[in-house]
Amino acid sequence: MMETKVINAASEGEMAQQLGAYLQREGDAFQHRVSLQDGQTTILLDIDIDPGGGFESGYATTRFSAPVAANNDFAFTIHPEGFLSDFAKLFGLQDEVVGYPEFDEKVIIKTNNKENVRTVFSDAATRQTISELSSFNLQLGRNKEGNNNQILTLEIEEGITEPAALLPLYHTFKQVLAQVERIR
Repeated sequence: MMETKVINAASEGEMAQQLGAYLQREGDAFQHRVSLQDGQTTILLDIDIDPGGGFESGYATTRFSAPVAANNDFAFTIHPEGFLSDFAKLFGLQDEVVGYPEFDEKVIIKTNNKENVRTVFSDAATRQTISELSSFNLQLGRNKEGNNNQILTLEIEEGITEPAALLPLYHTFKQVLAQVERIR
Protein backbone atom coordinates (compact mmCIF):
# COMPACT_ATOMS: atom_id res chain seq x y z
CA MET A 1 0.00 0.00 0.00
CA MET A 2 1.38 3.35 -1.04
CA GLU A 3 1.78 5.97 1.68
CA THR A 4 -0.48 9.02 1.38
CA LYS A 5 1.25 12.39 1.65
CA VAL A 6 -1.01 14.95 3.35
CA ILE A 7 -0.85 18.58 2.30
CA ASN A 8 -2.90 20.89 4.48
CA ALA A 9 -3.15 24.46 3.21
CA ALA A 10 -5.18 27.52 4.13
CA SER A 11 -5.52 28.70 0.51
CA GLU A 12 -5.09 27.51 -3.05
CA GLY A 13 -1.92 29.60 -3.30
CA GLU A 14 -0.41 27.84 -0.31
CA MET A 15 -1.60 24.50 -1.76
CA ALA A 16 0.22 25.33 -5.00
CA GLN A 17 3.46 26.05 -3.14
CA GLN A 18 3.32 22.90 -1.02
CA LEU A 19 2.30 20.62 -3.90
CA GLY A 20 5.00 22.12 -6.11
CA ALA A 21 7.65 21.57 -3.42
CA TYR A 22 6.50 17.97 -2.87
CA LEU A 23 6.56 17.14 -6.60
CA GLN A 24 9.99 18.73 -6.99
CA ARG A 25 11.37 16.61 -4.11
CA GLU A 26 9.70 13.42 -5.37
CA GLY A 27 10.04 14.16 -9.09
CA ASP A 28 11.61 10.83 -10.00
CA ALA A 29 8.82 8.76 -8.41
CA PHE A 30 6.35 6.98 -10.68
CA GLN A 31 3.53 6.97 -8.12
CA HIS A 32 2.13 9.73 -5.97
CA ARG A 33 -0.81 9.67 -3.56
CA VAL A 34 -1.53 13.06 -2.03
CA SER A 35 -4.43 14.15 0.19
CA LEU A 36 -5.01 17.81 -0.63
CA GLN A 37 -6.77 19.43 2.32
CA ASP A 38 -7.92 23.00 1.76
CA GLY A 39 -10.23 24.18 4.55
CA GLN A 40 -13.31 21.93 4.60
CA THR A 41 -12.40 20.19 1.32
CA THR A 42 -10.29 17.05 1.00
CA ILE A 43 -9.36 15.86 -2.48
CA LEU A 44 -7.26 12.77 -3.13
CA LEU A 45 -4.74 13.06 -5.96
CA ASP A 46 -3.33 9.81 -7.37
CA ILE A 47 -0.67 9.85 -10.08
CA ASP A 48 0.41 6.50 -11.48
CA ILE A 49 3.02 6.22 -14.23
CA ASP A 50 4.25 2.91 -15.61
CA PRO A 51 6.80 3.50 -18.37
CA GLY A 52 6.55 -0.14 -19.52
CA GLY A 53 9.50 -1.88 -20.96
CA GLY A 54 10.37 -4.83 -23.09
CA PHE A 55 7.24 -5.96 -24.88
CA GLU A 56 4.91 -3.96 -22.62
CA SER A 57 3.66 -0.54 -23.38
CA GLY A 58 3.29 1.76 -20.43
CA TYR A 59 0.37 3.70 -19.08
CA ALA A 60 -0.16 6.81 -17.02
CA THR A 61 -3.10 8.22 -15.09
CA THR A 62 -3.83 11.23 -12.96
CA ARG A 63 -6.91 10.91 -10.77
CA PHE A 64 -8.66 13.41 -8.53
CA SER A 65 -11.38 12.03 -6.25
CA ALA A 66 -13.47 13.30 -3.38
CA PRO A 67 -16.47 12.17 -1.37
CA VAL A 68 -19.54 14.30 -1.98
CA ALA A 69 -21.28 15.82 1.05
CA ALA A 70 -24.66 16.07 -0.71
CA ASN A 71 -26.58 12.81 -0.80
CA ASN A 72 -29.06 12.63 -3.67
CA ASP A 73 -29.54 10.56 -6.80
CA PHE A 74 -27.85 13.03 -9.17
CA ALA A 75 -25.23 11.30 -11.33
CA PHE A 76 -23.28 12.03 -14.51
CA THR A 77 -20.42 10.82 -16.64
CA ILE A 78 -18.56 13.11 -19.03
CA HIS A 79 -15.83 12.11 -21.48
CA PRO A 80 -14.43 13.56 -24.70
CA GLU A 81 -16.27 13.33 -28.01
CA GLY A 82 -14.45 11.11 -30.47
CA PHE A 83 -14.58 8.37 -33.06
CA LEU A 84 -15.68 5.66 -30.63
CA SER A 85 -18.42 7.85 -29.18
CA ASP A 86 -19.73 8.55 -32.70
CA PHE A 87 -19.81 4.80 -33.30
CA ALA A 88 -21.53 4.18 -29.95
CA LYS A 89 -24.25 6.72 -30.81
CA LEU A 90 -25.22 4.47 -33.70
CA PHE A 91 -26.01 1.79 -31.11
CA GLY A 92 -28.02 4.00 -28.78
CA LEU A 93 -25.53 5.94 -26.63
CA GLN A 94 -27.42 8.94 -25.27
CA ASP A 95 -25.54 12.23 -25.34
CA GLU A 96 -27.27 14.99 -23.39
CA VAL A 97 -27.08 18.54 -24.71
CA VAL A 98 -27.01 20.96 -21.78
CA GLY A 99 -27.04 24.25 -23.67
CA TYR A 100 -23.39 25.30 -23.80
CA PRO A 101 -22.54 24.76 -27.50
CA GLU A 102 -18.74 24.92 -27.11
CA PHE A 103 -18.96 22.30 -24.32
CA ASP A 104 -21.70 20.13 -25.85
CA GLU A 105 -19.78 19.63 -29.09
CA LYS A 106 -16.55 18.55 -27.34
CA VAL A 107 -17.88 16.13 -24.73
CA ILE A 108 -20.33 13.26 -24.30
CA ILE A 109 -22.60 13.74 -21.30
CA LYS A 110 -24.63 10.95 -19.72
CA THR A 111 -26.78 11.99 -16.76
CA ASN A 112 -30.02 11.48 -14.96
CA ASN A 113 -30.56 15.26 -14.65
CA LYS A 114 -29.30 17.53 -17.43
CA GLU A 115 -30.49 20.71 -15.64
CA ASN A 116 -28.20 19.86 -12.72
CA VAL A 117 -25.32 19.31 -15.16
CA ARG A 118 -26.09 22.69 -16.69
CA THR A 119 -25.88 24.25 -13.20
CA VAL A 120 -22.66 22.44 -12.26
CA PHE A 121 -20.97 23.61 -15.48
CA SER A 122 -22.38 27.16 -15.52
CA ASP A 123 -18.86 28.64 -15.17
CA ALA A 124 -17.20 29.14 -18.58
CA ALA A 125 -13.67 28.60 -17.21
CA THR A 126 -14.72 25.23 -15.73
CA ARG A 127 -16.23 24.12 -19.04
CA GLN A 128 -13.13 25.24 -20.93
CA THR A 129 -10.69 23.39 -18.65
CA ILE A 130 -12.69 20.15 -18.87
CA SER A 131 -13.32 20.35 -22.62
CA GLU A 132 -9.61 20.95 -23.35
CA LEU A 133 -8.66 17.56 -21.84
CA SER A 134 -8.05 14.93 -24.50
CA SER A 135 -8.55 11.63 -22.71
CA PHE A 136 -10.52 11.73 -19.46
CA ASN A 137 -13.57 10.58 -17.55
CA LEU A 138 -15.35 12.88 -15.09
CA GLN A 139 -17.94 11.03 -13.05
CA LEU A 140 -20.33 11.59 -10.18
CA GLY A 141 -21.73 8.33 -8.87
CA ARG A 142 -22.03 5.95 -5.99
CA ASN A 143 -18.92 4.76 -4.22
CA LYS A 144 -18.10 1.19 -5.28
CA GLU A 145 -16.75 0.22 -1.85
CA GLY A 146 -20.08 -1.06 -0.58
CA ASN A 147 -21.39 2.08 1.06
CA ASN A 148 -23.98 4.23 -0.65
CA ASN A 149 -22.03 7.51 -0.56
CA GLN A 150 -21.43 9.55 -3.68
CA ILE A 151 -17.97 10.21 -5.06
CA LEU A 152 -16.72 12.63 -7.70
CA THR A 153 -13.77 11.48 -9.80
CA LEU A 154 -11.75 12.96 -12.64
CA GLU A 155 -9.43 10.45 -14.28
CA ILE A 156 -7.05 11.63 -16.97
CA GLU A 157 -5.06 9.17 -19.06
CA GLU A 158 -1.82 11.06 -18.61
CA GLY A 159 0.72 11.23 -15.78
CA ILE A 160 0.64 14.91 -14.90
CA THR A 161 3.40 15.88 -12.47
CA GLU A 162 3.97 19.53 -13.40
CA PRO A 163 2.39 21.85 -10.82
CA ALA A 164 1.54 24.40 -13.55
CA ALA A 165 -0.63 21.75 -15.24
CA LEU A 166 -2.02 20.14 -12.05
CA LEU A 167 -3.16 23.28 -10.26
CA PRO A 168 -5.76 24.43 -12.83
CA LEU A 169 -7.16 20.88 -12.79
CA TYR A 170 -7.26 20.89 -8.98
CA HIS A 171 -9.04 24.26 -9.01
CA THR A 172 -11.58 23.08 -11.61
CA PHE A 173 -12.21 19.81 -9.78
CA LYS A 174 -12.76 21.74 -6.56
CA GLN A 175 -15.21 24.07 -8.36
CA VAL A 176 -17.19 21.13 -9.78
CA LEU A 177 -17.27 19.48 -6.33
CA ALA A 178 -18.59 22.69 -4.72
CA GLN A 179 -21.30 23.03 -7.39
CA VAL A 180 -22.34 19.37 -6.99
CA GLU A 181 -22.60 19.80 -3.22
CA ARG A 182 -24.91 22.82 -3.64
CA ILE A 183 -27.50 20.70 -5.45
CA ARG A 184 -30.20 19.40 -3.16
